[in-house]
Amino acid sequence: MGHSPPGRHTVLSAQQPGFLRLPPLVRHLKVKVSIAEKVGLPFFLRRLRRRRMLVAGGGCYSYLFFMFGPAVFGRSKWQA
Repeated sequence: MGHSPPGRHTVLSAQQPGFLRLPPLVRHLKVKVSIAEKVGLPFFLRRLRRRRMLVAGGGCYSYLFFMFGPAVFGRSKWQA
């Protein structure tokens, strides 16, 4: 990686359609583009796809909390 003078970096945010239109522009301008971070639901779900037991544990926790939470907190689950 080369060193660039201070103030020569620009940070942009793009959604998928805009990001997919970048390669022709990058080639034309002869600039370097790097991805700083990937955020959002698609990337979060991609990480969870390999962690099936984490998702299963979260589902079991939610179910048990729904079923036994009212008993712990002193309310009937069918009471308003």
